[in-house]
Amino acid sequence: MLKRILIIAGILIVGITSFSLLYKPLEVDTSVPTKEKQEPLATKEEVLNITTLKRVSEKLHEKYEGFVVKMNSNKELLIQVEGKEEYFNSAKKDMESIVKSIIKSSTLKDYTIIVERL
Repeated sequence: MLKRILIIAGILIVGITSFSLLYKPLEVDTSVPTKEKQEPLATKEEVLNITTLKRVSEKLHEKYEGFVVKMNSNKELLIQVEGKEEYFNSAKKDMESIVKSIIKSSTLKDYTIIVERL
């Protein structure tokens, strides 16, 4: 008789425990999702601008070294060149023409190109 009571009690404990463990994940899954949409980290135009900047930088790196390509809020594309004055003067016009040819058909076509020495 005692064995039967222990077996029934064990079965009940196992049943209740497994039911409570299986029921909790179902509670979480049935929650109503929020209807707020997450805003993308970057807009399509920003992604195109970044892609164009990378293309400009890669093209300039084929020929020149020691420079940084940036954009600012004044619709300016800044190319900051490190190096001596002679190097800067020889590279300035060529860099401007390379950049103009790349951005003429991009979203940055209205930007002013500024090449300056660091």
